[in-house]
Amino acid sequence: MLEPQPGFSRTVALHLGAGGWSSGECHRCGVSFLACPPRDSCRRACCDGAAPLVVVAGRRPRFPEQVWQAVRAHFARAQFATTNRRDIANPSHRATRFVGAGLQVFEEGLERGLAPPSMPLFVPQPVIRLNYWAAVGVSNATSTSFVNLCTEHAQSSLTEFLRHLDVWMDLLVDLRIRLEDTSIILGAERWRGGPFSGPCLSVDVNGTEIGDAILIDEGGIEATGYLPIADFSFGLERIVAAVNPGLRYSLFLGALPESVLPENERAIDRLRTATLVCMSGVDPSSRGHGRHLRRAVSDALRQGSALDFTAAISHAHGYWSQFITPVRGLHECQRLLEAERARARAIEVVRVCRGGAPNPDLSAASADEACRRLLAGEGDLGSIARCATVLAHGLHHAEPTPAGERP
Repeated sequence: MLEPQPGFSRTVALHLGAGGWSSGECHRCGVSFLACPPRDSCRRACCDGAAPLVVVAGRRPRFPEQVWQAVRAHFARAQFATTNRRDIANPSHRATRFVGAGLQVFEEGLERGLAPPSMPLFVPQPVIRLNYWAAVGVSNATSTSFVNLCTEHAQSSLTEFLRHLDVWMDLLVDLRIRLEDTSIILGAERWRGGPFSGPCLSVDVNGTEIGDAILIDEGGIEATGYLPIADFSFGLERIVAAVNPGLRYSLFLGALPESVLPENERAIDRLRTATLVCMSGVDPSSRGHGRHLRRAVSDALRQGSALDFTAAISHAHGYWSQFITPVRGLHECQRLLEAERARARAIEVVRVCRGGAPNPDLSAASADEACRRLLAGEGDLGSIARCATVLAHGLHHAEPTPAGERP
């Protein structure tokens, strides 16, 4: 058996036991968990005892916008103050390049030595997790950008932590997520993230983790006045997946009908992330934040070349605008991202031409000049398109349009 943190886990089990939750030890993987009603399997996806998916017949799909309205109203009734970080692209001197957690709502206060807010916070935080890049489309309900629904309470206590837990469990019931499909996994070890650590638990529905909770009781010296912190984080999109068992995760990420197609899942994910980065004010570039934006657009082109970029960007911009005030409007984002797509497409042409058989109609000088301009990002969209034409069709007599001129 994996022995969890005894005092924390025992208190959580006793507290939830009053509501019908029972402690168990998974007979397959040995993890300690809570379930209602009792059972002998944790049912996590990583465990051999994962239960078959239960689909409730006759239930209509509920999309993120609908679920979000219910979540927001729930935490308003529970008297949580709503706030979040608007600067998704963190300043470069910070350890994390992009905002990835609701806990970062305290970042500025910690840096400036400010007193923490005294009330419990509800933090609907758009985040970017580039470490999930390779898992998208492979691991269930995984995105490189999503809304991290968090509750945070500085100068908290175990009693306050349990209150947060009750509010979250009530939310799952209100959303009609079946308790019999839910497992609360008691952490075998303390959670650690940077200078912070604390006892933890996670919440799984139908074998997929939808959130976790940490009572952070250790941190750097600058965080002393904030500890302990009750830190709960649930993915809105994963909650939506739990509300809609049996439906594809990608269905809820992009514009219909293209988001229903399995082969578009990665492309839609990349464009969602690129749109969030772009509307946050980041410019495409070959370094820093802009490099990740450029990479996302390029990968979207490779993963879904037939995808309607305009519709995908429009859907993503509208979605993210529910949670942050855009630095860039929709039309400006579409212009920048479409230009990046043209640039990525042209660079692919360069690579194909240079890696393929020699083209007698393509002069070496034209190829070199087109490649230089493309890789340097010189010129306007028309110039980039003309460079691609030179390389693709061998029109060595057609010179790229100078920057600022119409093709």
